[in-house]
Amino acid sequence: MIKSHEIRRTSLQLILPEVHASASQDISLDKWHSKCNFKVFTENITCATTKGGFFPMAEAKSAMRKPVFTKVDQLRPGTNGHNLVVKVVSANVVMQKGRPDGPQLRQMRIAECLVGDETGTIVFTARNDQVDLMKPEATIILRNAKIDMFKGSMRLAVDKWGRVEVTEPASFTVKEDNNLSLVEYELVNVVEEELL
Repeated sequence: MIKSHEIRRTSLQLILPEVHASASQDISLDKWHSKCNFKVFTENITCATTKGGFFPMAEAKSAMRKPVFTKVDQLRPGTNGHNLVVKVVSANVVMQKGRPDGPQLRQMRIAECLVGDETGTIVFTARNDQVDLMKPEATIILRNAKIDMFKGSMRLAVDKWGRVEVTEPASFTVKEDNNLSLVEYELVNVVEEELL
């Protein structure tokens, strides 16, 4: 993750005197030092930090990767970091805790939303403010989404490290007959046998 910081950079410049002397003329070192000047430059520069250290922001912008978008049929159990453009097919609030007239921090809402693209559909678990964005036929961009397993089937989710945003309507038609959340997975432990 790249973070932007402003730091103060101080540099020291040594200005050397021009020496006009003939080969026969010797200049003492003390006299030469007395003619040297130093200038101190201080500037604020914007830098970025990563695990590798600081580098100027001009380099940071080129280092940022463009998002790679995934199709629904490419999702697999236990994976994360997916960016998808999907349409909301349906949304169903399954849990609402707290009073609707109470403070917003104490409310908790969870909705199961069927979302998809031209390759298939999957159940997206929307939480709290995400529930308000999940209107049927809305086109949504899911950034840094992950696959959670619930009762052996895949659920798409976006936690605090991701982002859910409404975008312009997409032109694709959702392929509703390929629901990845209807596929049941089973965790199998594989024991390697020793070769004799």
